Amino acid sequence: MGARLADELDLSAAAEELRAVVAAVREAGPDSPPAPGPWCTYCPAYLRCPAQATLLRELLPVSAEQVPTLSAEQLPALYERLVLVESVVEAARKAVDTLARSNPIRLPDGRVYGLREEVHETLDPDVTERVLSELWGPEYAAKAVRAEKVATGAALEDAARARVEKLTAEAKAATLGGKARRVTVSSQEEAARAAIRAAGGARQRVVARLRAFRP
Repeated sequence: MGARLADELDLSAAAEELRAVVAAVREAGPDSPPAPGPWCTYCPAYLRCPAQATLLRELLPVSAEQVPTLSAEQLPALYERLVLVESVVEAARKAVDTLARSNPIRLPDGRVYGLREEVHETLDPDVTERVLSELWGPEYAAKAVRAEKVATGAALEDAARARVEKLTAEAKAATLGGKARRVTVSSQEEAARAAIRAAGGARQRVVARLRAFRP
């Protein structure tokens, strides 16, 4: 179980997962029955989905669409049922998490739910500001280190993105519309992190968290 930077953009893994999803959708076809899962969270048809409606009926006496039509006398009973359902779900989730900590659970879509090691990196604001001023210039150092002297991975990524935008524009101008060498945000960010680490401005710690991931 390899450690990885928590805020690193693993684009190749994301692309592979998207291709797998597209392939599965194409293979299933339009007439295949719906399969509820975590992917349902942002679906616009969530409340109208027959699979979700069936699941909800097993837990509650009404559907989500019927709630606004309930009377004041019916709502207290529904609320008490909701509290009960939530407590049961919470207890079940804790039990699953306990099992997953010692024995990762293989999910139907190929992912694994279990502990995954992540490397959390803390950047020293003074060292980050000094290194980036020398590496990229004061303008980008100011973007990476906030006024309250806090350096975060997100702020460093913002600074790297701003620098890539400038380098890309300069490269296009230099080639007069020809093909310019591609500069990526991740490469700029990693180069900056390497320089900050070399200057002693980064502290890392490994944290194991429960995640659903592809092994």
